[in-house]
Amino acid sequence: MRVEEVIHMNDTVHHVAAYIRKHTMLVTVVVTVVFLALALGEYFLYRKVMLLNGMVSEGFMQLKEQVQNQEMMEDVVMKRDGKMMMQRRNGEVVMMDKDIALLDGTKVSLDGALVLRDGTKMMMGEGQMMNMWGMMR
Repeated sequence: MRVEEVIHMNDTVHHVAAYIRKHTMLVTVVVTVVFLALALGEYFLYRKVMLLNGMVSEGFMQLKEQVQNQEMMEDVVMKRDGKMMMQRRNGEVVMMDKDIALLDGTKVSLDGALVLRDGTKMMMGEGQMMNMWGMMR
């Protein structure tokens, strides 16, 4: 390298260093403002997410209550005191007087014997309930 090139490079380094020193405060202020803006945005985003989570949670609770109420309002067959009974939606409980077929194809006998739609045989236990879709509760 020639001496002129070294002097020119040295001048360039000094110019860059002077530029950085001159604008350090400006860069610091810009970085700080951007950081604060991002932090503020994160805070408001967090609040919105928490609000939405609360709304979703409340919605799920209402759905759960509706499903539970609906389950309580459906017809079921059950074994009580060794006898097969049917509980109607209105809460009326009547003794079964004949074998019945449920909506899913399950057959329920007066003695509590069940024949599921796939042919599997089982006995209903004391206190067990089954809805009209063949789901035990």
